[in-house]
Amino acid sequence: MKKLTYITLILALASAGLSLFLWLKTDSDQKQRTTVFMDSFMVFEEFQMKKDYDKRLETEIGAEQKELDAIGTELSAATDPAKIDALKKDFTVKKMAFDEKFSAISQQYTAEVYKRLNEYIKAFGKEQHYGFILGSNGQGNVMYVDQQQDVTKELIKYINKKYSN
Repeated sequence: MKKLTYITLILALASAGLSLFLWLKTDSDQKQRTTVFMDSFMVFEEFQMKKDYDKRLETEIGAEQKELDAIGTELSAATDPAKIDALKKDFTVKKMAFDEKFSAISQQYTAEVYKRLNEYIKAFGKEQHYGFILGSNGQGNVMYVDQQQDVTKELIKYINKKYSN
């Protein structure tokens, strides 16, 4: 009985190996498919949409930031304990509101940027006939890749061109 199980296992593995070999051979005969990688952080940071959203975010929260800075300056110059307490309370309330607004807008913008970026990366991969585009950020996803397979700069040009059109 054990011998039959081993034979079945060996046949299954051989069949799987042969199938994989034939699939890879057929696939490479039809199209040259390559595995490439991109620096995920660099692509995100260099995406023009992200840069545009950073400017928009700065504009949207700029007035609140200036107000917080002004309260901080006034607080550091204050000497009256009652005035200091009032300024600390005002600063704390406004800082919490600022942080909530900043976080909400930032999360919304980041989600929109990643949605568009993922669409563009998918289109780029299809146009270039890549089998895989791996993301590398030095945090465990891809720890080593031959630099000849790096499409980061090419991808950044592509996504920014797509975004501009």
